[in-house]
Amino acid sequence: MLASRALSGRALNKLWNVGAKHALYHREGCWYNNLRHFPAAPFDPNGYVRFESEDSYRTCRHLRVRRKRMSGMGFPPCRATSG
Repeated sequence: MLASRALSGRALNKLWNVGAKHALYHREGCWYNNLRHFPAAPFDPNGYVRFESEDSYRTCRHLRVRRKRMSGMGFPPCRATSG
């Protein structure tokens, strides 16, 4: 596994071969800058969710997408439907 200082969305995207065009990491998994290029994936220490399209991201009921940031309300339910 990567050292904690080396964790980033880009590094995990490559390590796990997720194939996201936009990958973000947050150590607490509670907020991220908005995803802009799809497929996209926000990562946290428990894993990631891959969103194939902007529509699947914006309509995920477990997220609050705001103008500049999104906050998660628990990714596991999205994991099953987002890829």
